Amino acid sequence: MKKKSVSLMLSYVLLISLALIMAAMIYYSLRLIANVEPVSSCEDGTSLLVDSYTCSSGILSLVVYNNGKFAVNGFVITASDDPKETPVTPLLRRNDDNPGYYFFGPINSPSPLQPQTSENAEFSVSSSFLGFNIGYIRIQPFILSDSNTEIVCEDSIIFYEIQC
Repeated sequence: MKKKSVSLMLSYVLLISLALIMAAMIYYSLRLIANVEPVSSCEDGTSLLVDSYTCSSGILSLVVYNNGKFAVNGFVITASDDPKETPVTPLLRRNDDNPGYYFFGPINSPSPLQPQTSENAEFSVSSSFLGFNIGYIRIQPFILSDSNTEIVCEDSIIFYEIQC
């Protein structure tokens, strides 16, 4: 009788230890596979506003105002001629070769746009270059991370109707 209880007790110990070893193996393998880094995003209250615009001689000039609580490094700008489409055609900043991205400040040394300040942004928008006349623009602000990569603000996208 004593041998049966030892055998039964030993089988329970082996079963429990096997389950714990398997759980530890699964945990460590999932930890290697899963992305555990926190998602970088903009602070709540990061916002831009198009104060005014002018369009002449193939140049779109926007006065962009930072009405948020935090500094913004720049914005992504795209255009469309159809209000039913999401604007996807990137606009090119004057004297720059990085389409779609506008960094505040001079091209050589960009600096963030501080809250409650504005800046004039100019883009080349000739219809021969784009293939259409601009009717709508989409502006999405971004900030720079510590490694100088752009972090776009998902909750701060603005659509603006213009005639250009």
